Amino acid sequence: MSKVVGPIAAVVLAVAALAMPLSSASAQGVGFSNASIQPQAPVSASEPTGTYFADAQQIAAYLRQRGQAVEIDTDSDGDPRIATSAQGARYNIYFYGCTNGRDCNSITFESGFQLKRNSSLEDLNGWNLRKRYAYAVQRTDKSFALRMDVAMVGGLPEQMFVETARLWDGQLGDFLRHINY
Repeated sequence: MSKVVGPIAAVVLAVAALAMPLSSASAQGVGFSNASIQPQAPVSASEPTGTYFADAQQIAAYLRQRGQAVEIDTDSDGDPRIATSAQGARYNIYFYGCTNGRDCNSITFESGFQLKRNSSLEDLNGWNLRKRYAYAVQRTDKSFALRMDVAMVGGLPEQMFVETARLWDGQLGDFLRHINY
């Protein structure tokens, strides 16, 4: 059921939209070009800034602090990729919206699996219907992957990034149990 917005409420909403800071509007995808919303990476990934960017060195440093082994390389587009593991499963962090391999604006956590039992698309759909945030897909080679996308335009506050990483860990563990890995 939808509500009808009265003329006064419509004016208030319009004024609020116009007063929205550019960074908020662009973070919500309000029609700005990718060039206008590129985040600025911190001067040094080792300097505590309180903000996490889609920066491979900064995210790798965080993962190393958690005791994870980390490898950084590039994907076929020349964008950064982090390879690591948790809970007995390898996963990658892919970087998107990059300019020349830098100033990326989003990441995707992804872990791929060749399943030990016959799983079906119904199993994946069951996961996707019951869970939020991470989603399961079947790849063209019939393997499966768990993915979680994270928009990082303008950076994420440290607490939000830490909780996002914990969320991925929890979703990965739940998926491993779901597929009897």
